[in-house]
Amino acid sequence: MSEIQNAEIEWLDDGTPFSRQFNDIYFSSQGGLAESAHVFINGNNLTTRWQERRNSTTSFFIAELGFGTGLNFLLCWQLLEKLSIENLQLHYLAFEKHPLSMEDLRKAHALWPELEKYSSQFLEMAIDHTAGLHRLCLSPEVTLDLYYGDALEGMSELFPDCAATVDCWFMDGFAPAKNPDLWNESIARRMWHQSRHGTTVSTYSVAGQLRRNLQDVGFRLDRAPGFGSKRDMLLARKELPANVPETGTPVLTEHSTSWHRTNSREPSRNEAVVIGAGLAGCSTAYNLARKGWQVTLVDSAADIATGASGNRQGVLQPRLSAERSTQSRFYLHALLYAHRQFNQLQRIRDLGWHSGGIIRIPENDRPGLRKLLLNPEDYYNHNVLTALTAQQASEEAGLTLSADALYLPHGGWLRPAELCRTYLECITPANLQLINHEEVTELRRINNQWQIISGDRVIIEAPVAVLSNSYLVKSLSQTSFLPVVPVRGQLTQASCNANSCNLSKVVITGKYICPADNGSHSIGASYQSKTTDTRISAEEDRDNLQGIQGAFASPEQLKLTADGSRSSVRCNALDYFPIVGAVPDYHDFIKVFAPLQRNADATIDQTGNYHPGLYVNSAHGSYGLASCPLSAEYLASLISGQCLPLPAAMAASLSPTRFIIRALKKQQVKFGEQEPRDLLPQ
Repeated sequence: MSEIQNAEIEWLDDGTPFSRQFNDIYFSSQGGLAESAHVFINGNNLTTRWQERRNSTTSFFIAELGFGTGLNFLLCWQLLEKLSIENLQLHYLAFEKHPLSMEDLRKAHALWPELEKYSSQFLEMAIDHTAGLHRLCLSPEVTLDLYYGDALEGMSELFPDCAATVDCWFMDGFAPAKNPDLWNESIARRMWHQSRHGTTVSTYSVAGQLRRNLQDVGFRLDRAPGFGSKRDMLLARKELPANVPETGTPVLTEHSTSWHRTNSREPSRNEAVVIGAGLAGCSTAYNLARKGWQVTLVDSAADIATGASGNRQGVLQPRLSAERSTQSRFYLHALLYAHRQFNQLQRIRDLGWHSGGIIRIPENDRPGLRKLLLNPEDYYNHNVLTALTAQQASEEAGLTLSADALYLPHGGWLRPAELCRTYLECITPANLQLINHEEVTELRRINNQWQIISGDRVIIEAPVAVLSNSYLVKSLSQTSFLPVVPVRGQLTQASCNANSCNLSKVVITGKYICPADNGSHSIGASYQSKTTDTRISAEEDRDNLQGIQGAFASPEQLKLTADGSRSSVRCNALDYFPIVGAVPDYHDFIKVFAPLQRNADATIDQTGNYHPGLYVNSAHGSYGLASCPLSAEYLASLISGQCLPLPAAMAASLSPTRFIIRALKKQQVKFGEQEPRDLLPQ
């Protein structure tokens, strides 16, 4: 995906923003607020439709072509709050190829003081850079998805199976004659396939080609009085006979196979059990509860966050990569999502969240990072990653560093256990049950329920179960095929001194050091794969202290001594990427996709079966603070049947099914084998 270019704005004498790229205004000079309300709010009869959806269990989904200043969205948010309809949630997806810069957004929003309450919350979380999908969870009732890039490309990424999900379309791009790409037949066809029965469309334009495009794909058209000096505006509606399904023709990817498409069923009730009360489990519980689920959290320990999530300080950083891959895009968007979420949660409860950025000095044996240092702008937007000279990096860090460095302003550090507690405290007590001291040894599906079993006892049962129990996910029969390994890590604590207390940002090289928290630095961490031994090692403390010395120009700056240690076990997949998604029926997938053993590009039109209501969220390794928040939101959206915050290709790269497909193509497994073997990445 190409990088985005911000809108080139010229401000007219009357305060109206004008696009130099498209030679057109963003809204009518006769009144932007009144125009938006007339064309989009009233044109789609939102007040009446929302009042009729009282106590609805599904979100009202608006999709907009051309986000612009965000005025239409702000008006929808204002109306939703004004109507105060119980349980009504708004999901708003907008496509924008050239987003306004933050400076221009603030200038535009200053024109509407009556919307300041909503504008200020939006601007705190808004982002004006980085192509792709950005999810902004603005309130319990309002979710905004901003897709920066080509609208048709975005629709293909976000709606690969053409499931009908949209209730209302706002067509608010620049005039068709000036921006034809946003009004073409392919866009209209996608709109039709994504629309439910009764979905409406409104737009200020009545251009002939637009009318023909919408009518040709199936929409029923009507004209209505336009706003101001415009005589007409266009309304459209999707109407289907009762026996016609609300789906379109699937658009397959991944060599025309369908392995990434789940066959999930509607649960009998919104109750879920999450196994594991670390960062992955607590974030999953939080996101499910936000979507109306009752959650039971089960853990073998006496308290939450007793494993790797219990470290005194944790660093928010992405896995950096000198390539434009699906994985690197995931970590980038995960970083930005986590940064927004932590800013929100810090206002609710003290997480120890310090968002001042992190400094990364590439080691000599990391050629990818050295490549990034030379040309970071080739792979990341300059607002996300920049290169600093040693002097610049030292000024940022507060101590003299030894080399040029990469700077990530969206990084930072917090107290992971406090984050976990905050997730759970944000859940209404009636919607959360915590069960401690119970080690889950078996899962059994009976009468559409998952029985959660410890030894010979059923602890609890629910229609949905999520496995967030780190490397122990491999101990359960349904997920025993997953190639995960335990990774021991030891963190060293060192009391700060007169020099080290000046450290203001996390500094990372072979090891990392955090600024002092209550007089103590966290330094780490060791990495011992395939071991669960958590005994403290004096040697690993020495390695941690020595490993961070190379980041500083003089060892005399630190002179730190270990005065405490903590060892815990993380979980990694053998391809070093999280495992998040529906759990496949291993033997069924081997059978259905067996042709891939003979032809890795074989076309397979059916999908394998997934264990109904069973999901996994694990293997976040050393990057859990970045990957867990977005992974949990994705998984909760998947379980709830809502629009996903990830493009299809990104979701497929997280799926546990990827290991089965990869192993078949590499001829590592065969249909008929009784027991799953480790599916090793190649």
